[in-house]
Amino acid sequence: GMCLLPIARQSLWLNAAAAGFPEGVAFHRVTGWWCVAQVVIHSLCYTVTPALDAASDYEDWKHHLAHGNHTRGPECPGEFDGTQLHAVLAALRVYFWPWATRLSVETGEPEPNTLGVFILVGLIGTLAAISLSAFSLPRLRR
Repeated sequence: GMCLLPIARQSLWLNAAAAGFPEGVAFHRVTGWWCVAQVVIHSLCYTVTPALDAASDYEDWKHHLAHGNHTRGPECPGEFDGTQLHAVLAALRVYFWPWATRLSVETGEPEPNTLGVFILVGLIGTLAAISLSAFSLPRLRR
């Protein structure tokens, strides 16, 4: 919210800070880039976490399967059939695309992929933030 407020020529926040419009523009630029950086970091963390979880689950599945123990199951059909990289890519496909079949890790039964809907909306928002920041560069604005 603070990023958008000082873009007007007269702003309550600018008046309270005894700052003029040029200072408000500088503040707007800094907070805008800070916001884009936070969005990108958040999206990267939300991508790395399920990838690491899938790699760890794959190793646990193979280890426990060899010893006859049961552990968490795959999140999508065929996730643990290939290599560890295959498991990571399959998990990310389910994570990002709501149309992919998602399995319950406890029962192995198909369930609605509601998490995929939220993650896809977040991915679209991240791409929008990156495109807005790219078009705010002075070279592209001229």
